[in-house]
This record gives sequence, structure tokens and C-alpha cells, in this order.
Amino acid sequence: MLRLCPGLRGSVETGDHFGQAKIACVGDSLTAGYPFDSGRGPDASVSGYPYHLQELLADEGYEVRNFGKGETTVVSGSKSYRSGWYNETWQEALRWKPDRVLLMFGANDVKESRLKKFENEFEDAFTQLIQSFLDLDPPPVLALLIPPPMYDNNIYGPEFDPPGRAGGMQQKVYNQQLPLKLQELAERMQVSLIDLHECFLKHESCTDVAVNCCDWEAPKPPKRRARPHAAVQQCAAHDDAIHPNDEGYRNIALMVQRAMDGKDVC
Repeated sequence: MLRLCPGLRGSVETGDHFGQAKIACVGDSLTAGYPFDSGRGPDASVSGYPYHLQELLADEGYEVRNFGKGETTVVSGSKSYRSGWYNETWQEALRWKPDRVLLMFGANDVKESRLKKFENEFEDAFTQLIQSFLDLDPPPVLALLIPPPMYDNNIYGPEFDPPGRAGGMQQKVYNQQLPLKLQELAERMQVSLIDLHECFLKHESCTDVAVNCCDWEAPKPPKRRARPHAAVQQCAAHDDAIHPNDEGYRNIALMVQRAMDGKDVC
């Protein structure tokens, strides 16, 4: 789904691929490309959906850069995009003066200990991030990406060895509340919205968030403990529950390309 809100700032005609346009992909590990299962290595230039988007758009004069960094949050804290953890990456993206910006955040904001901040701070903090790009001269075309679904609850928290410091990601909040907040933000800020969540749920093996068998999802991280859930044990090769694998990232890039061309994303 691509929502083009009235008065979209810096919008271009459908299919207008102007020469040497710069696309900044800004986000957390879902943008950076963790856990780098492609065999190309962890460098940002060959990771995640930005790599595949560059491959798709290279002949059309686009330059795509990956400004993703794992663990980053929108809400305040030591891993916020405004903190020292991400700030330089954010400022680098601004200094690059991109023509298009793709923002995908929220996964780390729904960890258990951050839920109060997610409820009270998320929209304002994300508004400031969006506005920082729209204040560029000229302002870029900007889109929010609703990230792919989460296929298990309380991940990247106590099941790690050692346990995650912030508590696990909350599946219902991520799958239900985060998309609604992003939709409201897109409407209020008059920017585009690309619904990757919906597209994943339309893919044959990814339709059921209660069964962790999505074949666009990454293998389990090396420090992940085995969990007793029967569905997970049957699908051990796809035990990460949130990060796409290289095929998933390639399909995200195709979704973004279709949105840029004014086509149905899914």
C-alpha cells in the first residue's frame, strides 16, 4: 500500500526517475540488514533492502545509501537516533541532502521497558525526525515504511544469552499499534506510507504471525536460545521472528520500487 497524502512536499510525477537522484534509507537493523545472511558481508553498502534497491534502480540514475544502524530507537534513550549512538549517522544522512528519504523505525521502541515511552513520546519524536529531513532545501520526497510483521512475542529480550537489557519486543504492540501510529503520522505530516507489513502477510508462507515459518525471514542469530514453542521448533531455520533474510530484503526493495512507480506495492 502506498498512501500519497494531499500536499506531499517535494513530490514528483509518477515514473519520473530524474538523473542521479539520491535515496537515503534511514532506520534500525531492519534497514541496516542484520543478520547479514547474504554472503556479501556486513558492510552497509551490500546489506539489507538498500543494497537490492540500488541494484534495481542503478540504470535509472539513482544512488541509494544505507543509513541503518541496529538497536536504534525513535523514543529517547541511550540508543535513540538523537543520542550519540545514532546521531552522527542521522547527521550524515542530512548532510548528504537526499532527494528521497525512506524511514523505517519502531521495532526497538516496542521493547517491554520502553512501552510507556512508545505510548507517550513516539509520535512527537518521530515527527522531529521527519521534520529534520523536510527542512532541507529543497525538501526530499519522504516515505514512512511500516516494517514487516513480528512472528513471535518477547523476542530480543530474556531469551538471549546473556538476556537483552531492555526486555523483549512486544508482538501485539508492534503488529497492531505501530502500523496505526505510522499511518497517523503519514497523514499528519503529509508524507507517503509504504505498507511492508501488509505485503508480507500476503506472501504464502508469511500469512500467520502465530506461526514462525516465513520464508522471507532470517535464520536465528547465533546467541539465540532454543525456545519450546512447537511451531518455532518445526521452523528452526527461520527462528529470528523479525529480520528479513536476503530474499525478504530483495522483495522489500521490489515493493519500494513499485511504490515509487505509482504501482500497487504488493
